[in-house]
Amino acid sequence: MIRKNKSEQLKDFLNLINNVESEYQYYSDLLSNEDKITQDLLHKLELENTGYKERNKIATVLATCRKDRRFYKDQIEELQPLHDFLNDQKHKQSIEQLKQVLGKIRKAEDYHKNRCYYPRILRDAEE
Repeated sequence: MIRKNKSEQLKDFLNLINNVESEYQYYSDLLSNEDKITQDLLHKLELENTGYKERNKIATVLATCRKDRRFYKDQIEELQPLHDFLNDQKHKQSIEQLKQVLGKIRKAEDYHKNRCYYPRILRDAEE
């Protein structure tokens, strides 16, 4: 079993935290775009004199649009609690503290990797 260092685990968590805002904005923009496409298609159905085949094509595009919109909305709903949590000022301070903790953990891990012991007495006894 491959185990990650504590620093790698904390880094993964902080990467998740750092990506929440951009992902939230990305999916919000996509959702907004799908809403606009939906309105365009509905107005096209309502106001244009289209034949049966054209209405079927529009309905197919509309169904695809609605499925995409649902996916984007689901993503936003999953990100929303974390997004709200991170926008609270006291939690922003906690995230900054976690970044400092990450640095301290990395420093300790580096120390443990390069640790060696220089004997005090036994070295003298061997000579």
